[in-house]
Amino acid sequence: MKQESCRRIIEAYDEAFRLLGQPNFTSGIKYICKELRKHRAELSQARTKHGLEAILASEPEPSSDQLEAMVGAIRLFPYQLRKTTIEAAKSLPHAPGGRPRVLTPQDGKEICAEIGALIGQGVTLSDAVKRMAQRYEVGEITIRRIWQKRSKPAVEIEIPKLKQNGESKTG
Repeated sequence: MKQESCRRIIEAYDEAFRLLGQPNFTSGIKYICKELRKHRAELSQARTKHGLEAILASEPEPSSDQLEAMVGAIRLFPYQLRKTTIEAAKSLPHAPGGRPRVLTPQDGKEICAEIGALIGQGVTLSDAVKRMAQRYEVGEITIRRIWQKRSKPAVEIEIPKLKQNGESKTG
């Protein structure tokens, strides 16, 4: 913040403290903090307009300057609350985006099993994908994504390797 901005803010505090009848900055801050604690306690006890009215009726009459300062501060509450609410909201994570999932993980397992069975029967992968897309009423790309993300077999299969002279050897 620029020095000029700091100076203006401090001058505003000084003016507010003078209006409240405080002799210096330190006593002004103490007075404000005490008053805020008091008002917070009053508001939490009041809970209704009638309750607040009863509490205020028992208080001594403020000077006209003090009354104007109190009313001005109350009128600023929405703006101060908005500022703190926006700052708090910025620290929260964004809402999850994207389209809701149409197929469950169980559907994905079933699709992969059915595609595997179709391929085992001699159907090409593209034809198997088309059939599953029609059956589950989703796009072919969705089915391809599910197929690509399928679990790979946990057990390694031994594939025989051929030597140059024609003999087979398991590796």
